[in-house]
Amino acid sequence: MEQNFFKGMNLGLGLPGHFPGEFPIEKGTYLKWFEKIYELGVNCVRIYTLRPPSFYEAFYQFNQPKARLYLFQGIWVELPRKNHFYDEDYLKTVKEKIRNTIDAIHGNIHLAEKPGEASGSYRFNISPYTVAFIFGREWESCAVKGFNELYGRKVKDYRGACLFIEEGTPFEIWITEMADYLQHYEEGKYGHSHPISVVNWPTLDPLIHPAESTYEANMEMQGIKVPATLCHENEDEEVLDLSKIKSLRGGGFFATYHIYPYYPDFMVNEFLEEENPYLAYLLRLKRHHRSQPILIGEFGVPSSREIAHWHHRGWHHGGHSETQQGEVNGKLIQTLYQAKMAGGILF
Repeated sequence: MEQNFFKGMNLGLGLPGHFPGEFPIEKGTYLKWFEKIYELGVNCVRIYTLRPPSFYEAFYQFNQPKARLYLFQGIWVELPRKNHFYDEDYLKTVKEKIRNTIDAIHGNIHLAEKPGEASGSYRFNISPYTVAFIFGREWESCAVKGFNELYGRKVKDYRGACLFIEEGTPFEIWITEMADYLQHYEEGKYGHSHPISVVNWPTLDPLIHPAESTYEANMEMQGIKVPATLCHENEDEEVLDLSKIKSLRGGGFFATYHIYPYYPDFMVNEFLEEENPYLAYLLRLKRHHRSQPILIGEFGVPSSREIAHWHHRGWHHGGHSETQQGEVNGKLIQTLYQAKMAGGILF
């Protein structure tokens, strides 16, 4: 595979016997992991949120005297109360997380202790080894629906300092504003900005999936009436179209998706006749985004004993031995390369 294809590994926060919020992983453990990851042929790692300083110190040390691994730095945010993404306190918290993460990457901040969050003195500048920032999480359809309806689903344009969007939904506008805030802050403080992306997934993709039913329709077929006031996490009800977001200046913008072969149901049902159903979906997505790079930020199949979702090609959500798991994951990353994705990061 070419060097400009990112082959990545997602890193979690936990260790056996600990809760993730305890931040139990020490510098020496990170260094051992980085060596093993690099030996596997991986060229980047992704983390979902800011880590304690030990991670960044280890990452800096591992990349001396020359870079061997690169970083996709995540900025995790929870959902707001009552789906109001413009809530004043919520916005204050989100922007603070953005600033803290950027300053930490540049080795230029001390964070006081706060339950459930990383703290300490960040003194190692790993911005040269950082590929991009990935903002957010898998946004839930009910939160997106609630926010879009709160603003009457009015479509409008937004032009920021670094990014712009035309005919964006209220949620797409908010996403663009946060991504623009990140790049503008880094540019103003450090003289340049990294590329930025936002987490998306098939649930909110910009494609139409006629094979996907809704919870309400399923209940109606059974003669059960569901109250209209309740929101259910339907898989093809809302859209987050990242292809609308364009760059004015700075590091640029790309799309990130978490895509598994077995979920949602339309990933199986719409491609029953395809030799490689995963490839068929990726090619549809690629056509929509055209020249915009797409990173697959999560992919893979688990080796759990039980199967949560079945797949007609055997790429189930669980039920694999570790050997079978490795074989399927190898097939999937080859498929990502075939579909001309920017890269794939194994979950």
